[in-house]
Amino acid sequence: MKKVKHGHTSINEILSSPDTPKALFKYRDWNKPNHKKVLTKKEVFFASPKQFEDPLDCKIPTRFDLLTPKERVTFLSRLIDDSFPNLSIYDRFKLIREKYYDSAIWSSENVKGLEREFSARLDTDYGVLSLCADLNNSQLWDYYAPNPHGFAVGIDPKVVFPLFGGGGPIINYFET
Repeated sequence: MKKVKHGHTSINEILSSPDTPKALFKYRDWNKPNHKKVLTKKEVFFASPKQFEDPLDCKIPTRFDLLTPKERVTFLSRLIDDSFPNLSIYDRFKLIREKYYDSAIWSSENVKGLEREFSARLDTDYGVLSLCADLNNSQLWDYYAPNPHGFAVGIDPKVVFPLFGGGGPIINYFET
């Protein structure tokens, strides 16, 4: 069984941590025209999670039943902001208060619907920049940057994270 140990949470904490690598790497294949853009145009590609080989990547369901009261308010606030962007502050707070105590929104059927909606939005509205801290990862070289046309580009997390986000906490997986 794999256990997860959560680490830092904010971008500042990540960047100031001694565990943060000095460079992160993107493996590329010179024979693929879009792969050259990281060098020729300083462009990076943010893949939709639906493009990943593993269909479960980025699909960890949210356990709405485990949300703290503060997390419920934050969740509802984001949901209402997305659904009703022109709502006044008063009406926004009123709706948050109503929905917070509405047990129907927290029913298992609604929660499954919310998870499907979030998954669909993740696939269409967000992208993931996959980077690796290990320049010498032979599996990644073989798969993404095959010889003799492969190359890897080092990216400074202190430049990228403030621009695009740090992707969340550092998570260490370990066997138990």
